Amino acid sequence: MAALLDQVVLRASAGLGFVDASSGLPVLDGLRCRLIRPDGHLLGIAAQTPSGVHHWPALPAQWRDAAAPQLADVIVEDLQQRFLPLSVPWPFPAGLPASVHGGVRLLRLSLNSAPQRPLPPGMASISALLVWQAAARPAAWVRVSASDALGRVFLGCSDAEGRLALHLPMPRPSRPAVDAPVGLRFFFAPLAQAPKLPNLPTWLAQPEVRALARVDAPASALDAWRITAGQSTTPVTEGLDEPRRSELRLVPL
Repeated sequence: MAALLDQVVLRASAGLGFVDASSGLPVLDGLRCRLIRPDGHLLGIAAQTPSGVHHWPALPAQWRDAAAPQLADVIVEDLQQRFLPLSVPWPFPAGLPASVHGGVRLLRLSLNSAPQRPLPPGMASISALLVWQAAARPAAWVRVSASDALGRVFLGCSDAEGRLALHLPMPRPSRPAVDAPVGLRFFFAPLAQAPKLPNLPTWLAQPEVRALARVDAPASALDAWRITAGQSTTPVTEGLDEPRRSELRLVPL
């Protein structure tokens, strides 16, 4: 006897796809996306398609409308602790990298490496403890941009304790060279109290700051570094007292 199959189609208005900021490859496992109202009420945990798109097909209609006045946040977490968490406003604001497929708005976002993530094969790493000089405290959720000789730009982020792990592929034309130069830029908005996790539009809008090359030279800038294949290297601000020798200090431009 032939089985009867029912097909149910549930409407989804928006979805999220994710890529590894280091490799550019899609992240297909280990992620959880929760939709949460400002009062902490959980609206739903996203379903995931085989291609890695997270969406909310059973969300009430008033929350599916892109023009809905109600606001919430999508909290993105990596259950395997490879990537830093992220908060994205819902409905998704204009200006974020999105495409439309079958009436569904799809955002593809990059996830930044967490400090505990092991160095992926074939890459080099920049690790640092970022500290805001004026307050002498760790700088949370600093956006870091690294550009190589091929013009490629890779983004990284410090965590809530100012720890940065930026994994970078070596430029292929220089292989089998063991090291290569990269340019560094830092973006940070000091707040009286750092948020628990970065809000994507706010994170992207942070102003540029300068990393100090030497603590006794306020105009000095550490804006370039050399990465080494298969290794993690640590840029620091020179001239700090011994207990703080591993810090990279940030100051306003």
